[in-house]
Amino acid sequence: MKPTLFILFIFFSVSYAFSQTLKDEYKDCAVQKFNSKEYQESIDYFTKIIEINPKDSTAYNDRGLTKELLKDFKGAIEDYTKQIVIDSTNADTYFF
Repeated sequence: MKPTLFILFIFFSVSYAFSQTLKDEYKDCAVQKFNSKEYQESIDYFTKIIEINPKDSTAYNDRGLTKELLKDFKGAIEDYTKQIVIDSTNADTYFF
């Protein structure tokens, strides 16, 4: 029983570390695309971050801001709303 638990622990630890690394890589790419004014590509990367961690309120906020720049106001409001649902204590949401 103990070896099985150990193997599961290692598996989940590696999976978590991998997803965090991938998430950080996507974040870097999203910011790079945003700074290059490649907004749709930036949105694609923020969406990938959300797929990895659907409770990442910052990714919703950043994607909402990017959608707003593309004049996708409905999409931006949906993302800002989702961020508030996830983390209503983040003041940044209320200023966009």
